[in-house]
Amino acid sequence: MSATTLHDQSTASPPRSSVRPLLLLVIGLCLVFIVTYALRLESRDRMEAALVEQQQINAQAVARGAALEKQLQSASKASYMDELARVKLRLVKPNEVLLIPVGGGVSAVAPVVEAEAAPLPPIWRQWISFLFPRS
Repeated sequence: MSATTLHDQSTASPPRSSVRPLLLLVIGLCLVFIVTYALRLESRDRMEAALVEQQQINAQAVARGAALEKQLQSASKASYMDELARVKLRLVKPNEVLLIPVGGGVSAVAPVVEAEAAPLPPIWRQWISFLFPRS
């Protein structure tokens, strides 16, 4: 054998037909990796946005819970119950007179009604006096 043929055989590359499928396989795997990586990045971004949204909801819930806790502590006091009965239910203590302001912004006071007041006239007389006031 001559030196040229030995040199040609030792440096000869593998047949082209076996390299092409291997190259296509590597390129295909790279494309699959790129696509799945992009999808994972997109999924991570959505999860981070959902996390921020949930953290805001949690912060609002904590603030609402603190407000409710404060309201519960103030509602358990006797002074709150007394104020609630007076303001919202318009209840009065025994031997106490209730004054009700009349009109918008006018500081007129309704007549004081005593516990032992005279009986009211019949409703038809009240309507007549309301519709036709005496001067």
